[in-house]
Amino acid sequence: MKINALVFFLLCGIVLFGCSKNDDPTETATTPATTFSYYQFPCSNESTAKGDSFAIYVQDNDVLIWHYNLVTSCCDTIRGEFKQSAETLKVYEKYDGVVCYCLCSFTLSYKIDDLNPGSYFLKIFAETDSFLLKDTTIVIP
Repeated sequence: MKINALVFFLLCGIVLFGCSKNDDPTETATTPATTFSYYQFPCSNESTAKGDSFAIYVQDNDVLIWHYNLVTSCCDTIRGEFKQSAETLKVYEKYDGVVCYCLCSFTLSYKIDDLNPGSYFLKIFAETDSFLLKDTTIVIP
């Protein structure tokens, strides 16, 4: 038992004292974190847009996405999800809620903040990658 304890303390000492601190300064680039937000407007029976449509705007380093006239169950709650991989931006419309026997026209808005300058492929999906709603290229100046 004493030998096991001695071996344990020796191994801990080797690990603690064997690690050296790297005193060389390293350069780190501080980049703003890209953030994502979404909003589901209340159900509407009147719409200014004809049919299911999208409007996409670039403002500074931000992308604003509007999805007009999304007709779905009145009881649905639609939440947005966002994934970025290199130059591809993916927005997912996820449908939560119970199915009820009425339909509503919803307007959704999404905002992707603080993108780095460059060209991006924007893809908007319903639920999964297998149901593409809209794709386009955007440029952040």
